[in-house]
Amino acid sequence: MSAGETRKAMTVLTDAAGIAVAGAGAAVVLQNPTPPTPKSSSKILLAEDNKVNIMVAQSMLKRLGYSFEVVGNGADVIQALKQSTYDLILMVSFFVH
Repeated sequence: MSAGETRKAMTVLTDAAGIAVAGAGAAVVLQNPTPPTPKSSSKILLAEDNKVNIMVAQSMLKRLGYSFEVVGNGADVIQALKQSTYDLILMVSFFVH
């Protein structure tokens, strides 16, 4: 996926979910409680080590109807990539471990 396609996918995700993001570290506000079914069958890898963030992201992705897997650290990301391909990887920029 190119950088442009990734930006487009993120825009589709946030628009479809009715999400407003004010900036880095800002609160996410759900504006539309019943988003439409996604037009894509994209496979997403969610790489996150914070349990609350995982719960929020899982809830959003499920509501949008996306197929996704969750891993908790960078080593697991590498392992997942060896076993499968993904259209999009949502990953924190810094893992504690």
